[in-house]
Amino acid sequence: MLDVGCGAGLMLALIASAGELETAGRAPRVEKLVGMETRSRVAEIARRALSGQAEIITADARCRVLPAAQTILVFDVLHMMPAADQDALMHTLVAALEPGGVLLLREADAGAGWRFQAVNLANRLKAVAKGYSSRGFHFRAADEWRVWLESCGLHVEVRAMGGGTPFANVLFAATKVSIASLAPIRPK
Repeated sequence: MLDVGCGAGLMLALIASAGELETAGRAPRVEKLVGMETRSRVAEIARRALSGQAEIITADARCRVLPAAQTILVFDVLHMMPAADQDALMHTLVAALEPGGVLLLREADAGAGWRFQAVNLANRLKAVAKGYSSRGFHFRAADEWRVWLESCGLHVEVRAMGGGTPFANVLFAATKVSIASLAPIRPK
């Protein structure tokens, strides 16, 4: 499993701690946990917190070849980069995704009216507080992301993630079609 933009490793820690469920057969087996984070200080926090349970790489996923992965997580990362960088990163991620693998992408839905504006405001306030307010954000509507993912040959399921909050976050579960799952072509 590859977590791009893993931050301090919270999602990786959650998955690593699911070992008991995995042993009981109630969770999928994860062979290796890998996190990528561009911020070296934050990556070091993840390394210490996970203490060997995951490999944390300090790198920009847009600038390197990624290892093949059955599952790739990208949570709340893409909107913090320009559209062209989003596209470049997504092409890299789709190339790294193994046939039958799943890309889990969580982003805000720019087409969700006031609920999107709540996400946008929260992101901008966090940017000011963390000292990177000059960074531009680029959000897309959920339909734009769905069409983009489908254009890469992925089967996409979309799920709202904002229940109980004012936020318009959406989860895309995008599965890379395996060659074996394609219907055979029959001559006419």
